[in-house]
Amino acid sequence: MPTPSPHPESEYGPVLDVAAHALSTQPVLRKLPLPKRASLALDLTLIALACRPGWLVDAVAVQDAERIFADLLRILQGTHPLFAGVQHLFDPGSQQSFFVNTALASAADIAADVAFVSLRPNHDPQLLPAPPPAVLAALRALRTTHALPPALTPHTLISLAAVLLGYPVAYAPAADAAAAPFLAQTPLDVYTCAVRPPDAAWEHTLLKFSCPAGLADAGLAPAHIAATLDARFGPRVRGVGLVLRVGHTTEVMDRVAL
Repeated sequence: MPTPSPHPESEYGPVLDVAAHALSTQPVLRKLPLPKRASLALDLTLIALACRPGWLVDAVAVQDAERIFADLLRILQGTHPLFAGVQHLFDPGSQQSFFVNTALASAADIAADVAFVSLRPNHDPQLLPAPPPAVLAALRALRTTHALPPALTPHTLISLAAVLLGYPVAYAPAADAAAAPFLAQTPLDVYTCAVRPPDAAWEHTLLKFSCPAGLADAGLAPAHIAATLDARFGPRVRGVGLVLRVGHTTEVMDRVAL
């Protein structure tokens, strides 16, 4: 990924430089291929600039991730003030790391505009009338303790991650079947939000998620979700000098990773 051209009226360029330098000073992270480090730096920058509430570190596997990323965040926070609003969340059960923008992730209404889709084996996906109570409890704990609740169940973490990542649609698998092969051969509307500098030919995926196409008549039609994504992320992205692209395809898969 080429180095983006900074927007003259935003913090984008300086923050990106800080993130890239911090990654290069960490012995473990310095060993990552340069394209992966550049991608990680851009994701950290987008969190610091409040373009999205959270980011799941799933592009790289790091041993002792809790310590490594905590050290990285200390360097970032000591170098640029915008990183004071960034937090590292670690779930021991799944060994997953999230970087979140504390203000966005702790907002009381963060789940208000999320459509939760119930997934049960041998049942069609259904739109839930309200967020799952366990997800709301986890969000309240996050606002209070600034940490993920202990012993999160896999099905709760799936829904919670979607909320933290800024998805307008979150899957809510059945509590006793989080590992079931859901949505196999089910038509899915797949959405991608990508960003790029105005003068660049490459783009970076901000988020990607799916929604059962059969729920279009329940208020989750592609035109509505695409408009929601542009309204939610467009002003934030354009405010830091980047261009947002919202893409939509319909796909059928053998298995969907939740």
